[in-house]
Amino acid sequence: MKSKFTPKIIFLIGFLVAVIYYFISAKKLPISESFETPYISDEISTYQPVYFQTKEYFKNKEIPLKYFNNWLKLAFYLDKARESLKQPIYVISGYEPPVNGLITNLYNTCQAVTVTASNITLIESLENIINNLNSKGLTTFTKVQRVSNGIYLEI
Repeated sequence: MKSKFTPKIIFLIGFLVAVIYYFISAKKLPISESFETPYISDEISTYQPVYFQTKEYFKNKEIPLKYFNNWLKLAFYLDKARESLKQPIYVISGYEPPVNGLITNLYNTCQAVTVTASNITLIESLENIINNLNSKGLTTFTKVQRVSNGIYLEI
């Protein structure tokens, strides 16, 4: 007895399942791979960065939609720090695309950034501002670490 499921039909069913999965999962973009904070708030997901623009973080690299909300969260927090410092803050290290599809660091998922102040003497003030924003619950950086020419931040 001949099966009704030809290779063409099996392929089409698989393709439809993949398309449906894509559209369902696109409505809930994770901010991390952990289970503690799987989704971002509406305030961040609709945020329009004031000071930190995508071109500064992504340079000329393709913007990964899967992790774009992570970038919005970083920009939201960095804008708060910029407003408190009342001086420009610059991105030293931003998005790094995965190599051969392998995620090797948090820059690959838009969960890390290294920034510096407009003046090297303001880096300590910037670090204090970020730590104060964190302690007040206005930002939730999971790591704030001084590096030689700036501050490394993780969400």
